Amino acid sequence: MTSPSFLKVSLRSTESSPIVEGESQRVFSDSPQSGSIENAVYSKWSWDGKSATLESDYSGFMPLFYFATSDCFIVSNSLAALLEKGADTTLDETALSVFARCGFFLGESTPFKSIKSIGPRGRVRWAGGKLDTSRGVDPITPVKRASGEIAEEYAHFASKAIQRRLPDSERFALLLTGGRDSRQILLELLDQDRKPQHCLTGGEYRDLVAARQLAEHLDLPFEETKSPLYWRDAFPSKNLRSNFCTLEHGWLCAVSNRLSSLNCLAFDGTGVGVLTRSELLASEYVADYRSGNYQSVALRLIHSIGGSKELYKNLCPPFDFLGDSEEEAVAALAEELKAYSQFANPTTAFGFWNWNRRGIAQWPYALANRTNTINAPLMDEELYRFVASIEPESISEQEPQEAAIHHRFPQYQDLPFYNQIENVASSRNKPLANRLANGWQRLRFSATHPKSRSKPPAHETASQRNRVHHGNLDQYLQQLAKIVS
Repeated sequence: MTSPSFLKVSLRSTESSPIVEGESQRVFSDSPQSGSIENAVYSKWSWDGKSATLESDYSGFMPLFYFATSDCFIVSNSLAALLEKGADTTLDETALSVFARCGFFLGESTPFKSIKSIGPRGRVRWAGGKLDTSRGVDPITPVKRASGEIAEEYAHFASKAIQRRLPDSERFALLLTGGRDSRQILLELLDQDRKPQHCLTGGEYRDLVAARQLAEHLDLPFEETKSPLYWRDAFPSKNLRSNFCTLEHGWLCAVSNRLSSLNCLAFDGTGVGVLTRSELLASEYVADYRSGNYQSVALRLIHSIGGSKELYKNLCPPFDFLGDSEEEAVAALAEELKAYSQFANPTTAFGFWNWNRRGIAQWPYALANRTNTINAPLMDEELYRFVASIEPESISEQEPQEAAIHHRFPQYQDLPFYNQIENVASSRNKPLANRLANGWQRLRFSATHPKSRSKPPAHETASQRNRVHHGNLDQYLQQLAKIVS
């Protein structure tokens, strides 16, 4: 369970004690074992009277933000709380130039120049007005394996990851989709004698069908959480709760509300899936990356998501700078892409440490965990290090996670995943309001849902994807403008 908390330390003079507000210690963890951070995604801070220290696990996925000057230090799991306590609201134009075109921030950046997020394996120390920071992402080199070995080892590491995170309570929920991540978690939980009391889902037609078929086959309680027709009305609240770090997740607010009403531990599939199912595995991305043409990769990425530079012209202040900032965004992206050039699978490593960490992670660790602990066992470090060592060529032969599920649970391999179900358009018998809502949902889902990591579905054109992106961006910028005005 995570609620907004903060620590603010203000120095008055060298002779007097600092003014301290808020909590001197706080730990945020996704561990199903209460009070533990072992094998968990976590972030924490402490104040010992002289120095403030921040720390995160290997991933840095658990949001934690800080603002530091020579006489003031503020830290919180909520960016909005930092702003309320007086953090500087000067915009980071480079960071926003990337965000406006991709929908996520790079590294530790935020919309504000003076506010940073803690990094992976992050360490931050502020003492006597001086700030020291460090972060660590070790390159994962390729390991040659046969496809059968990959499936077997993937299944082994995933099983161990879930075994480490078995819930203390018999009452827990599972966010079940039609994809690989939640199915792998569910089948492992059942195999290890843990049965969810609630299986919740939301999403587009094929996702619902696949999730329902699996739940019914396993005789599990299944609940479809429907987003309202005007789910975009939830965006202002969503933006605040997701720390202004993503354009995604608006349609998931209904799922978050339902989870809050259940008030129990829930399992979520956020994790290593992005490393083997990603648009960034397309041959043109991989070829450009390996030839060192990082600018080409960056340009292709921003145009596929945010469209051409013309779409950013004529924006009102204070965001009019975005119209002429494409080159700056490409340069920043290229620099970040280059940082992963030594990884076995560099394109998806970039995606994992940026889009997944800074954008997708806001769902389980900021939006969904208001009254619940959301556990993501596929974030396990040992599992991550294995999956990150698989080269793109091995992935093109056979998607490793799907192969692992079929290897471990062959009795369920005839149950389709969402992308193996025909996208039936025969919704004519449904009420008009439902058909309209599902239409918007499909556009939003196919554009940026964490599970939609292969080529966009046939019904989704580039212009549709750009239009959805800019609709979300417009609402985001309007809300941000009120904060900085």
